[in-house]
Amino acid sequence: MRLGTLAVPISDSIKEALLSARKITSFYTHQAAAIDAIREGKHVIVSTSTASGKSVIYQVCVDENRCAET
Repeated sequence: MRLGTLAVPISDSIKEALLSARKITSFYTHQAAAIDAIREGKHVIVSTSTASGKSVIYQVCVDENRCAET
C-alpha cells in the first residue's frame, strides 16, 4: 500500500495518541483521501481488505470532532 498525505495535518495531540496507542506514524492513500473527504462534509464508503486501516479513518475524524468541542 502507498502512503498518502492529508490536506490539513492532524493535531499534535491526535498524532501522539495514534503513535502511542497504535504505532501509527502515517496514513495510507485511501485513509488520507477518506479523512479529507469527511472533513469536507462528504459521505464516504471505504471498502478495502481486512487490516487495511478502515477503523482509523473514522477514529481520527471522531477524535478531531471531540477535540474541537472542548
